[in-house]
Amino acid sequence: APAAVAAAAAKSDHPVDVVDVKSCLRFILDQIDGWLQRDQFPLINVYETIRSAVILSDVFEEKWHFDWLLEHCQRHLSSRSSEDETLLPYLILGVCKSAAVQRNMEQTEFVTKTVLSSLSSSNPGVEIMTLHGILYLLESHSGADFPGIVLPICDYVVGRLKATSNRSDSMTEKLQLLLWTIAFFVMEHYPDEIKSTSFAQKILKSSFECLKVGSRVSVNVYRCVSDSIERLALLFNMARTDVDA
Repeated sequence: APAAVAAAAAKSDHPVDVVDVKSCLRFILDQIDGWLQRDQFPLINVYETIRSAVILSDVFEEKWHFDWLLEHCQRHLSSRSSEDETLLPYLILGVCKSAAVQRNMEQTEFVTKTVLSSLSSSNPGVEIMTLHGILYLLESHSGADFPGIVLPICDYVVGRLKATSNRSDSMTEKLQLLLWTIAFFVMEHYPDEIKSTSFAQKILKSSFECLKVGSRVSVNVYRCVSDSIERLALLFNMARTDVDA
């Protein structure tokens, strides 16, 4: 990183003591691009390089940055075995982050297939990262751009919450927090997509069971569910007030 900063600063018109983030980012992406184009690049190096690219995407500002990330993630998803489960989580997250920004309808089928197939993985790391990716899609409101993705995710959330209701280890807590977050987010922001289903009723029933005395859920999960119910109730009352007015 220091070498990248120095090289970018040398090409920039900015003073030496001012970091030109765009130039640094361009330099780093060019380096990563060169590494990932190599035919004989060890898997551990591919893993670290892809992981770095996905982390760097938090500071991406231009559309071509996400085009670039999606292209590399898509290429490695098609060329790598699904057994590369150390690399797979970051490839999935990279695809979802890119799709959330691009909202490219030409990628709908690929993104939908990638997300739904990843949810069937028995690897906890893949499942957790896929759920993070789903949140990126939903929070960007691009879930509506993928009509085949919202309802399967709802079914998955209901099933996984039921399957993990009696477990209380740390990995389960991470999973449950993501599941509950997705569940309440969908209820709040995608009401039209779920209005003909029983998703909301099932989630509310599960949430009340979660809050019962004697429940085995962690403190963090309890707070997440109770705060989310409170928020939904507040939003419902505000909406009803607006209608009455």
